[in-house]
Amino acid sequence: MKIGLLGAGTIGFGVYEIAEKIPDLEITKVLDRRDIPQLRGKLTQDAAEILDDPAIDAVVELLGGVEPAHSWAVRALEAGKAVVTANKLMLSENLTEMAALSRKTGGKLRFSAAVGGGIPFLFNLLRARRVDEILEVGGILNGTTNYMLDMMQRENLGFEQALKLAQQAGYAEQDPTADVSGGDAKCKIHLSAALAWNGMPDKHDILCEGITSITKQDMEALNKKGYACKLLARAARQDGGISCYVEPTAVPARSVTGNIALVENMAFWRGANAGLQRFTGAGAGRYATAYAVVNDLVDLMRHNDAFPFLAEETPLPIDNAAAAHPYLVRGMEVPGAVEIGDGLLLTGEMPVLEMHAMVASARARGEKVFFAGVCEEQEL
Repeated sequence: MKIGLLGAGTIGFGVYEIAEKIPDLEITKVLDRRDIPQLRGKLTQDAAEILDDPAIDAVVELLGGVEPAHSWAVRALEAGKAVVTANKLMLSENLTEMAALSRKTGGKLRFSAAVGGGIPFLFNLLRARRVDEILEVGGILNGTTNYMLDMMQRENLGFEQALKLAQQAGYAEQDPTADVSGGDAKCKIHLSAALAWNGMPDKHDILCEGITSITKQDMEALNKKGYACKLLARAARQDGGISCYVEPTAVPARSVTGNIALVENMAFWRGANAGLQRFTGAGAGRYATAYAVVNDLVDLMRHNDAFPFLAEETPLPIDNAAAAHPYLVRGMEVPGAVEIGDGLLLTGEMPVLEMHAMVASARARGEKVFFAGVCEEQEL
């Protein structure tokens, strides 16, 4: 199978290195502006040399960002080529269009690496969907924030100190907004929910709280009470639709989730038949992500489409009033909440939609609020 590679950066070059060792996978052209000695003879600065070449069977898009990644992926699908990508932002912004186009033209679309990096999560979720009723999906889907929260908790650091360490270690970008705001995890739970329930949720209805409001004081208080703080993305089946949100969550420090350390990811689903299925491993990095991309290419080469990476374009309504749990809160009053010390209030079970709305109103009044959902499930 002949392959065109859009982008030979960290992940792209990893794809090239792994693919070179796989018989019958041939990367014939690579789009990159740099002169890369190992790729001389394959390099081009003109995307058309890849997108319009009838000899190229599959296009691997690893540019990042929405454009021109989206336009070029669409052009490849329109030509009937397969498209493999790890670009969760581009996919999440354009999933309905790209799924419909793939179905129309027969150009295969695969994105195993877009959620969980090297973790075989989406592949197995699609496999499970054939015979099980998926009740819930989610997990720790962003390694940068997990690293920061882990360092804050174990090393007693503040947010800015933890961010600086993450940047020095290469885990956080100079502009870390997509990670610390929860935006990256939001894209990933959007894609996961679409595949789990074979429909299209509206990304704008996904509630999202990142980690920027968490202080050293908050982490110390959670530690004393036996909790670890994790940024969890969760989506669950509800009557007529799903709930879907991202928020800091206090989990038992001794639970499996509480012990997911540093940049490791944990993705899970819960099925009516199979119960809880949990996957942990490297959620990012050159070779972990490239491994998943090349696995998609091998499947395409072998015509292994038993689990097509598609969802129907049918809207999948999001109702976050249907999901409820207790919260730990600092910085605002919550009716019925009980003070448990260290500046924290513990609420009773309350809808996710209501809590996020209350926090938004408090912040609009200038109040500095921290909140975390409480998950007492040891098995999660």
